Amino acid sequence: MLRLNVEATFKLTYKMLKRFKMQGYGHIINILSVMGTKVRPTAGAYAATKFVMEALSEALRMELTGTKYRFHV
Repeated sequence: MLRLNVEATFKLTYKMLKRFKMQGYGHIINILSVMGTKVRPTAGAYAATKFVMEALSEALRMELTGTKYRFHV
């Protein structure tokens, strides 16, 4: 879960932002789970990985405002 939901998201996002910089524009769309905001018993680790994706997506959306790069959640 950690490698797929956290590590892979960070690595792919980094690679895509580098490409966007070269081409001058780009869009990333992350599809998240309600578990990023709601926690259920026995699903703490999964919910934590989804919260990381939610936080990264929201931070990048704010940071990229005013650029030709778009980050959608």
